[in-house]
Amino acid sequence: MDEEIEEEQMEQELFVEANNLIFRKSFTLIMLSLLESPKNKTGIYKDTFVTYAHLHKVIDVLQNLGLIEFQKNGREVVVKLTQPGEEVARRLKEIVEIIRKLPTNKGMK
Repeated sequence: MDEEIEEEQMEQELFVEANNLIFRKSFTLIMLSLLESPKNKTGIYKDTFVTYAHLHKVIDVLQNLGLIEFQKNGREVVVKLTQPGEEVARRLKEIVEIIRKLPTNKGMK
């Protein structure tokens, strides 16, 4: 019984962390970077300029959600989108493209 409660609590914490992450710029930047191609963490950092410490935190959450996986490429370890991760990243890209096409309102500050 305690295992079930502990597992439920871990799932709830991951859900909350995932929801907090989705609305952060770093999440979108990392996902779009990986949509271009698998990269090592340094490559992601160079694409996104997300601080290295925050990058590690986001990558941990993305892995726990099943959106990314690590793949060995010789001696190098690269981060790669999973199939669900690719779907999420493609949809994020579509959203970003829609937002870019919105007319700007010069009266807003």
